[in-house]
Amino acid sequence: MSVEKFQGLAQGYAKYRPSYPEELYQFLYSNLGFSHASTVADIGAGTGIFSLPLIEKGLKVYCVEPNEDMKKKMDEKLDSHENYFGVCTSAEHTTLPDKSVDYIVCAQAFHWFDRALFKRECQRILSHRENYVVLIWNVRAENDYLNQEHHDINQQYCPSFKGFSGGMSDVNPSQFDDFFSYTPCNFKAFENDITFESEDVFLSRCLTASYAPKEADDSYEQYINALRDLYRKYASGQKLTVKNNSIIYWNTV
Repeated sequence: MSVEKFQGLAQGYAKYRPSYPEELYQFLYSNLGFSHASTVADIGAGTGIFSLPLIEKGLKVYCVEPNEDMKKKMDEKLDSHENYFGVCTSAEHTTLPDKSVDYIVCAQAFHWFDRALFKRECQRILSHRENYVVLIWNVRAENDYLNQEHHDINQQYCPSFKGFSGGMSDVNPSQFDDFFSYTPCNFKAFENDITFESEDVFLSRCLTASYAPKEADDSYEQYINALRDLYRKYASGQKLTVKNNSIIYWNTV
């Protein structure tokens, strides 16, 4: 998993990255067997955005995050909960005990992992081979003009941009055939539109992306100006709503 790409982004990440819909969490409880008695490993946990609602429900959660900056911010937010356990290490070598967790979740993170090594690690730490690994992404609606233009701006000004991490409405279970034990894996989408209350909040969110240019980069000012123009083009009043879905993929490994 890349650690350096997110160095220095923890504060913005914690403040501006979107959360996940309550319907998604309810689905985990009602359909996948999550309960207050479950132990979960959140791998690539970032600042704990996905884990917080699980922890507040009483689940025991190991939050594994290799970036020290992110881990520190996560500790600030979650250390007051006795069922939170933060671990600063990689997805492929979690240091968790054998058969110690009932479920594994990865929110906005799986694309950074070495799949083969991570699969082996999942098999080692899951309490039963029949238990699930759940992969989660926030995914932009591809038929939305705003998202299409945002994609083009990133392509123009962000040299390391290879597409949004979850794609754009790219529901493709076969992309995980080399990871899950049964294929195609299960998937479900949940509506999760994201509303930005101001232009500055939108810009701050965009700058938390790993591919976003830094202030010292030649393309930085052009990138910011293009994003400002995009916001003003599509905002209603002061607010901008981005069409988005939260998609989960799950199966055994």
